[in-house]
Amino acid sequence: MPARTDDQGALPPLFAPAPQDWPEPWEQVDLFWAKLALEWGKPVVLARYLRETKAVDPFVLSSIARMMSSVGSNQRRWRLEPRYLGRGRPTKRRPAWPLTPTQLADLLDPPEGGGPRWRLKFVARKGNPGDPRRYWRQQAIGLEVWSGSRRDKLYWVVEQVARRRRVSPATVYAALKSFSRGKPRRKEKRD
Repeated sequence: MPARTDDQGALPPLFAPAPQDWPEPWEQVDLFWAKLALEWGKPVVLARYLRETKAVDPFVLSSIARMMSSVGSNQRRWRLEPRYLGRGRPTKRRPAWPLTPTQLADLLDPPEGGGPRWRLKFVARKGNPGDPRRYWRQQAIGLEVWSGSRRDKLYWVVEQVARRRRVSPATVYAALKSFSRGKPRRKEKRD
C-alpha cells in the first residue's frame, strides 16, 4: 500500500521522528516537513522551508502567528518566544509582526556570521505533558474492577487490582470513576 501524501490528509505521527528521519541538507523540505517541524518544534527544518519555498503555505504562516500570539498560549503544545541573544538590555527593538518568510527564517535559524540579535525559540508548554497511554491504562483498570465487582465486594476488588497492577487504590478508584461514566447504572431491585 503506498504511503499517504500530505494532500491526502496524512496524520502527524504520535511520536517524533528520529533524528536520522528528518531531511538531510541536500533534500527538499516541503509542506509535510514544515507541518512536522511545527508539531515537534524543529526551528532548523521550518527555517529551511521558509527559505526554500517560493510560495509559503498560509497554514504555516498562520500557525507561526498563533504560536507567537500570547492569547491562549498555555493551551498550545509549542509557543514561539522572542529571545535576545546579546548581553544586557536589547539595543534594538524586537521585530514586529507581520514578518516576511525570509525574516522569519533568519529569526528561527540565524545565518552563519552574525545574524540578527533576536531569535525565535520554541518553548514547550509548562507542566507535565502527560502519558499518552494513560487513558487506555485507566480504561483497562476500570474494566477489571468493574467486572470483578460484580462477583465480590468493591473494596476487596480495588485492593486486589491495586496490588496486581502496582498502583495506589486511589488510582484504581479514579480509573473506575472515569470508566463508569459511559456505562449505564445498574438499577437496584426494590421490594
